[in-house]
Amino acid sequence: MSVLEIVLYNTFRFILIFGIFTLIDFYAWTGIRIYLQNYSWFGIARIFYMCTSIFTILGFLATLLLFFRGEGVQNASSNFFMGFVFIIVIPKLFFIGFLLFEDFFRLALLGIDYLKDFGTPAVLIPRTRYISAAGLIVAAIVMIAIANGVFRNKYNYRVKRITLYFENLPASFDGYTVVQLSDVHSGSFDNTQKMEKGIELINKQHPDLVLFTGDMVNMKANEFKPYISSFAKIQAKDGKYSIFGNHDYGDYVRFKSAFEKWQNLQRLGAYEHRAGFTVLKNEHIVITRGSDSIYIAGVENWGLPPFPKRGDFKKAIEGIPDGAFTILLSHDPSHWDAMVSKQQKNIALTLSGHTHGMQFGIDLPWMRWSPVQWKYPMWGGIYRRNNMKLYVNVGFGFIGLPGRVGILPEITVITLKKK
Repeated sequence: MSVLEIVLYNTFRFILIFGIFTLIDFYAWTGIRIYLQNYSWFGIARIFYMCTSIFTILGFLATLLLFFRGEGVQNASSNFFMGFVFIIVIPKLFFIGFLLFEDFFRLALLGIDYLKDFGTPAVLIPRTRYISAAGLIVAAIVMIAIANGVFRNKYNYRVKRITLYFENLPASFDGYTVVQLSDVHSGSFDNTQKMEKGIELINKQHPDLVLFTGDMVNMKANEFKPYISSFAKIQAKDGKYSIFGNHDYGDYVRFKSAFEKWQNLQRLGAYEHRAGFTVLKNEHIVITRGSDSIYIAGVENWGLPPFPKRGDFKKAIEGIPDGAFTILLSHDPSHWDAMVSKQQKNIALTLSGHTHGMQFGIDLPWMRWSPVQWKYPMWGGIYRRNNMKLYVNVGFGFIGLPGRVGILPEITVITLKKK
């Protein structure tokens, strides 16, 4: 694309986003106005609403501009601001859901009245204050939940423990513990001390092996540099292994040349090595105990459009004996769904991340839901197919939304047991 085409494309995106936000704000105001217009302080409320709308729209566009330019580092100030934007905007979306529901029936009744008597002008019935009030109550609950997610939950790490049974697990590895991390997004951290509480929590698990399934950064390798010493503290008896995720390749940054982009990726690999990780790039390693062995294979990112397919599954498992117990690291769970689980080579366990659980949803023992499931059916937790298993970690870090609502940052402890 030429410079002019890039400018026009970004201008179109800004206009589109600005238009969508403006429509959302205006439509939400039509419902709020019904409920507030009889109060003496209605004028002050209108001015306050307008100011918050302008602040969130322009501020959100400014933040998007930084990401469009590849400046994906989030600091305390930007996280506070973006948190404020989400606290304001997302409740409005829930509120206008109530308005749309009511307006659908208002329009339906208008159509019925029109069809009943062509000679009489149909009149659109006014909105009721009850629907607006119900919507405002729900919006207030959502606002409180998002505020809690932004100011409390983004470093509220949760250890999820799961025991998995396998027939082909070698006896020497019965009870073997694997800690999985994913989606660190180090460019988003704004409190190293709180983040290191997560590191301490990992070490308290005394894992045999630590496996990281991609997205160490948001945009560029240098985002991870300040945290090398923190992640170097992670200890595991049999080492630490990692793969690259879609954010690690620098695809969201306009580098001056392909060589500079390649250097960025090499730099990230070197930083991860300094932190004690061995990056697996379409290859595998073997871990032995006595005469028994298990294999750890790692593929580069493989995703459905618009995400790249750099992963070479066949190359990664080439040379692994048939029937050998194998754990595959693949960042995007779409890879397991589309390819891994449908081939003949039995990969006992695949570990993925990528989805973050959208950092928004419900994760309870009796109910699990997130909007991300509409795009990724395998979005979090354990899945089974053809005697193979997939575990999707919802992420250690965060990006965009500077917090987690219902879907807490995760440290997964997997205990392998012989069936």
